Amino acid sequence: MTERKAMQLGEKLRWLKEHDPQQLKSLLAQLTEEEAEAIIYDWEGVWARPNQLVDDNWPESVILFMAGRG
Repeated sequence: MTERKAMQLGEKLRWLKEHDPQQLKSLLAQLTEEEAEAIIYDWEGVWARPNQLVDDNWPESVILFMAGRG
């Protein structure tokens, strides 16, 4: 799955979750096993919100990944 296609799919899934949960269920039920697996593991294309993505114009030395509790 290309990055752009994955991002479009992610946007569609988020929209359906908010506006038409029944159609979301129907769409997910029609996925092949490979498509479902691709969705599960594609954080950047499907799961990430736009504000969570790294801007390509920033130098890597400015990017900070912080994880943990509290």
